[in-house]
Amino acid sequence: LEEEIITLITTMSSDLKQLQKESNVNKATNSDQVVYVFSGFFTAAIPIYLYYTIFAMDLEEFGPVFGLVSVVTGVLLSLAYQKVTTGVRTVLRSERERQDIVVNKNLTKDEKRKAKAAKLAERDEITQKESLSFSLLYNNFMFLLFTVLFAFYILRSLPAVYNYVLSVAGAAVVVLASASFKSSK
Repeated sequence: LEEEIITLITTMSSDLKQLQKESNVNKATNSDQVVYVFSGFFTAAIPIYLYYTIFAMDLEEFGPVFGLVSVVTGVLLSLAYQKVTTGVRTVLRSERERQDIVVNKNLTKDEKRKAKAAKLAERDEITQKESLSFSLLYNNFMFLLFTVLFAFYILRSLPAVYNYVLSVAGAAVVVLASASFKSSK
């Protein structure tokens, strides 16, 4: 009985260490977070031009509405970027871990270990960039698509200010929900 308990505790400990290692690998770096925030606020501001030109909403009159909705939308998009990046990075990393890294056979064991570590680091960096790029592309496309869909088709009969608030915020909520669903798969 004691041996089984010790084995169980050892297994749980190693599983916990593995989970901590994976969570550290999937944490967003500061530069990633800057990209999330900048892209989120930039993308959230794009519909302002649409509503200024097509719906004739004056910037001075509706500036506070534009600002508040853009900030809320930027935060929601930043969260969506992070969720999709983490999910895609996890999938890519698990697929790529199955592949062997080939190093030159003429190297010593120490040189082979260093070369393998360098190739692993390079592969992780490439995986990070690919997942971030996909996240930006996917979320921006979905946000702008749903904004236009809501603005011109679903909510077209509403007054311009309500149309703006519901279209932009609604599109951001849909994108965040989609990102949460996508990352949970």
